[in-house]
Amino acid sequence: QTSGVATTTRIRPTLLAAMEHASRCVEDKNLKAALDDDESHSGGIGTPATRADTIEKLVRSKLVERKGRQLHATTEGERLTDVVEPRLKDVLLTARMEQALSDVEHGKRGPSEVMDMFHREALRIPADATANLKADAVTRTANTDAQEWGDCPRCGQPVRKTGRMWQCSTNKTEKTKDGKWATTAGCGWKMFARIAGKTITDQAARRLLAGQSVTLKGFTSKSGKKFDAAIRIDKERGTAFDFDR
Repeated sequence: QTSGVATTTRIRPTLLAAMEHASRCVEDKNLKAALDDDESHSGGIGTPATRADTIEKLVRSKLVERKGRQLHATTEGERLTDVVEPRLKDVLLTARMEQALSDVEHGKRGPSEVMDMFHREALRIPADATANLKADAVTRTANTDAQEWGDCPRCGQPVRKTGRMWQCSTNKTEKTKDGKWATTAGCGWKMFARIAGKTITDQAARRLLAGQSVTLKGFTSKSGKKFDAAIRIDKERGTAFDFDR
């Protein structure tokens, strides 16, 4: 247990530090103090023991993946963050919850009142996510219908952007029993927006789909080193590094 946490800390010091010092993202003095209070609880988000475990759970759930010494959101992880209500992704929510618990401890609020508040907050999560998912689907459908980015390098049909990827307009996907998305029809070609820690812009995507090589700066290798390289369209993998340039 101890060695595992130590290794995790060495691999992800920036993320763990951000969780520990989350109050730096809060301007309200009272909420900042509630989040930093280490007398009643460990300051920040989680505790020294649970922070590393939280990250490991994200990796095991395939919402996050390791690439060398870095962590990157998977496609599923990005989809989840897209549909989660913004207030649930704001550190202010944690700060307000810690303040409510502190109020209970000091007799300013009743335990049942705070528990009811937490219960109502939890009940809102599925409904909000469903509403955001529908809105996201409408947006992605509108984007798909509105723009064509070029011809699919595998089958020649139009390429469209859906969410955080470009893919052949013939592709159809369905969610499998294990929660993953699988291509059930179409040629299957797709190009993800992130390659080796670098995000492909819309402008770069258009150039790639026009058959050009595009040189980008700031890729990250598996060992964590930065490098610059040219990329090109690949029929099988979406994109490939063009080291001949």
